[in-house]
Amino acid sequence: MSAPTLPIELVSLILDLLYTPIPHLDQTSSLLAQCCLVSRAFLPLARTLLYRGVQVEVIGALPLMIDDETGESSPDHSAAYIEGLSSRSIAVGKTLLLYPYLANLVTEAYLAVFEEADSDGSAPALIMGTLLRCCDRVSSITVEGIFDRQEVWRMITLLRPGLKNLCLRDSFAFDKAALDFILQLPDLKILSIEDDDIEDYGPPAPLPVPPFHLTKLESFTQSERLFAVLTSTTSTTLSSLSCRAEVAKPATLLRFSQLQHLNLRTTFMNPEVSEVEQTTELRARGRLLVAQLDSCRHLLTLAIGYLGARSSSFCTTHDILSHLPPSLIHLHLGLPLDPAYVVDFLAKRSGTMALRTITFTACATKDVQRIKEAFEERGIRAEGRKDWTLDDSEEEED
Repeated sequence: MSAPTLPIELVSLILDLLYTPIPHLDQTSSLLAQCCLVSRAFLPLARTLLYRGVQVEVIGALPLMIDDETGESSPDHSAAYIEGLSSRSIAVGKTLLLYPYLANLVTEAYLAVFEEADSDGSAPALIMGTLLRCCDRVSSITVEGIFDRQEVWRMITLLRPGLKNLCLRDSFAFDKAALDFILQLPDLKILSIEDDDIEDYGPPAPLPVPPFHLTKLESFTQSERLFAVLTSTTSTTLSSLSCRAEVAKPATLLRFSQLQHLNLRTTFMNPEVSEVEQTTELRARGRLLVAQLDSCRHLLTLAIGYLGARSSSFCTTHDILSHLPPSLIHLHLGLPLDPAYVVDFLAKRSGTMALRTITFTACATKDVQRIKEAFEERGIRAEGRKDWTLDDSEEEED
């Protein structure tokens, strides 16, 4: 087949758009596999994306073997234990073991345990160890599932102490072992803790200072102490932050001089305190927090909304819009906008903003259309919905 008529650099950019990050690799892997067959020019580009990320899913119990010398049970190191893996995991694993040059393309690893393999977590640790030994360029790891993870933590720190990107997905308990593990990763740059049920963490004693300097943090922990620890060494490096508004103190934003992407969520509702008291306290704190937005001189993307079901707003859209930094390009609002206020706001600020896009919610369908027209008249692309939260909002690049 003849070479592509488009410049190879443009082909590379187009193929890169097909890549779906972990844990959604299956959505585009077949398409990338087909792209490998298009031509010799396509092959190295598509193959690099096809093997960038590897998912290993444990869907059944892994068999154990008894060591003849010690009499202790241990995971079967033979091919038998792969019976507990998904068929795709088995196929990918065999390919990587047979073709080291393909294993060398893997930079992202995802381990999901959907059924408890054994009581001490040694089988998932064995799988992780095998994967990391086979794919020595892995710098990003995602772990998901309900099992004892301490052995997995030990395996990762042993084989990949220079890990750059770590994602701990929901359905696990963030405990002292998890924090101790994170604190052993000095080169960590991106940390995502997707369990939003983490409550106030650990004993009252001071927590250790992390050795890393994060550039991106996503953590919806309810613990102010844990949030403070995770951000204690990132004041000049953090460019992307997603967190609960409740744990971010008013002076938080002033600390992050390089912040470009900010996602604030609120859940609300302590059953021991009345709704009126909580609303008053939360809004007072929220106003102080968003008042610091003016100081975020490099902020490009701002998302503010609810984590889960809507309950009570920690601030108003008036508070937010009046403190938008001039640098902001993308705005996602999960709080209702008032058409009259929007018109007045745009009349005063449209010439001083870099804003290109906004997504918003409104109380009525007619309000959505009116607000959308007001923004688009000023050259700002707008998308409005009647009832919307920010659960699926993503950062947009400049």
